[in-house]
Amino acid sequence: MITKSVTEITQRWQSRFPLVSICCITYNQAFFLSEAMDSLLSQETDFPFEIIIGDDASSDGTNVIIEQYKSRYDSLIKTIVNDINIGAIANISKVMSLASGKYIAICEGDDYWHDPKKIQLQVDFLERNPSFSMCCHDYKVRRGDDVFANDSPCGFDILSIDEYAKTMPNIQTLTVLFKNELKPLIPENMIQKVTGSVFMFLRLAEIGNIKYIDIPLATYRVHGAGIWSGKTMREKGEMALQNINAMQEYFFNKPKILRLLTERYIYQSVAFSNHSILKFSLVDFTFFAKKSISHGFLLIHFKALATFYLALSTKIFKKLLKIC
Repeated sequence: MITKSVTEITQRWQSRFPLVSICCITYNQAFFLSEAMDSLLSQETDFPFEIIIGDDASSDGTNVIIEQYKSRYDSLIKTIVNDINIGAIANISKVMSLASGKYIAICEGDDYWHDPKKIQLQVDFLERNPSFSMCCHDYKVRRGDDVFANDSPCGFDILSIDEYAKTMPNIQTLTVLFKNELKPLIPENMIQKVTGSVFMFLRLAEIGNIKYIDIPLATYRVHGAGIWSGKTMREKGEMALQNINAMQEYFFNKPKILRLLTERYIYQSVAFSNHSILKFSLVDFTFFAKKSISHGFLLIHFKALATFYLALSTKIFKKLLKIC
């Protein structure tokens, strides 16, 4: 556990009311949670922040660790303990509903922020640029004790809602800080339909542009029990397509966004069907191929196919260059 006292953490704060609400969800992450909590409490800011942690009925002692931090940093930490497991989306929505800050940052219990100035940097940007709704950044990837550079960076500077719907870049939740203006960010009728964070980010893009900072400020942990990283390729594909379906339903009255989401659905399903070919899985290929032509067989299918194999070739070429 971090050795900093509450006084040391808050010594530069210029007010008492939290400017940032750090929302942390956890489920059976006792092995990782202390590292996550230490990284949140190690943030060096000139503004107040609060930490809201929601435990989704863990059974591995996660609640004991939460209580240890709560007892020592009671004035900084709010806790929610679910009696039954409600799932990640419902849990994060519940946690965010208690956020009192002008901004929200997210870090799941198995990830951590390795840069102590992470949220200060992001708040500074959003305070200077009020037309933006969200700021995100690059991250590192950890497998076991090994830490790697992210090989799928977002690759953008600024995104509008149209550009986000078209590209849906690889924005991880541990990298975001956004305005706490959409309440609820995930409407209640969508909680059981949404499977990931892209729905939240598309909603945020409605109220302002998204800024990307090309600096790795946090570490994403890959392990077998991860909400996303622990899934099979088939499960990831189904979750991704279900999420786009949810966005199509929510944005049904915005024709341009709906068209871009439909195109994205085709791109995603084509990509997963080709991944299945490379993995020699005829069952999965058939499943995603049917999804890809559910909107008809269009020119965009050929574009999606070309994009997939171009990206794959580029990735292989970069790896070969590293080996050489």
